[in-house]
Amino acid sequence: MQHTSLAFEGPLVRSGNGRYLLVSAAGAGKPTAGNAAYAASKAAAEAWTLALADAFRKAGGEGPPQAAAAILVVKALVHDQMRADRPKAKFAGFTDVTDLAEAVAGTWSEPTEEVNGQRLWLTPKP
Repeated sequence: MQHTSLAFEGPLVRSGNGRYLLVSAAGAGKPTAGNAAYAASKAAAEAWTLALADAFRKAGGEGPPQAAAAILVVKALVHDQMRADRPKAKFAGFTDVTDLAEAVAGTWSEPTEEVNGQRLWLTPKP
């Protein structure tokens, strides 16, 4: 993730409206004994993404940033096949992959300064 984001940092800024989006888990902010390693890795990825957002902010100088880095927070993802395989499952709080795709695409319709450095919740906050 670090190498990829660093490789794309310059091109994202030069694009004038670039986006770097991390899909993270709500559990990153509230680890449990059973998911501590996973939560720690997600928290580290979030910290890196927020640092990239800070770099975009600084590169913008007095104006808005030319790119944005943000975190899309989900509990878990679900799609039609999962629902078909488990018709009685509730998938409470899960984010449909279609909703995730719409959220990703929607970040380009928002100004960079409103997206940059944000945690965009696609599931209810814990």
